[in-house]
Amino acid sequence: MDGPLKHKNLLDRIPSFSLVLIMVIFIIMGLALIPLLDVGSSPRPRQGKTLNVSFSWPDMAPKVIEQEVTSKIEGLLSAVKGVEEVSSVSNLGSGSVSLTLKEKVNVSAVRFEISSLLKQLADKLPEEVSYPQLSGGNVVNEFSDKPVSINLLTYRINADM
Repeated sequence: MDGPLKHKNLLDRIPSFSLVLIMVIFIIMGLALIPLLDVGSSPRPRQGKTLNVSFSWPDMAPKVIEQEVTSKIEGLLSAVKGVEEVSSVSNLGSGSVSLTLKEKVNVSAVRFEISSLLKQLADKLPEEVSYPQLSGGNVVNEFSDKPVSINLLTYRINADM
């Protein structure tokens, strides 16, 4: 007599009212979660994690540029909180320092800190060196590296004319 009872599947053991009640609860939970779904038609913009500081010193050898400018900028920027990697290139008459930032760092705050540090350092560099230019960290779209403009404030003026 125990033989036929063992072959029943799980749905046959649950009363139909309980099964309907469980399904109704799942439907209500699903409907309650619909507003939380993110179904945007376009990808969200993100901020780039690479910054670049470039400068020039006309007609100067790469070795001198490395010793007098690049190494100073590199040392200054490597101490900034949120910087993961620092690399540099010194060429004839110019140089650049590239920074890679950590994943969850506020890029705008790091850019601001680096800008103020570069402003302090600019007075200590040789006179012929151009002011170090900071670039990168722009807001970009996930599918392209073109900067995306974001409106922070919009005014609309209506007049009777």
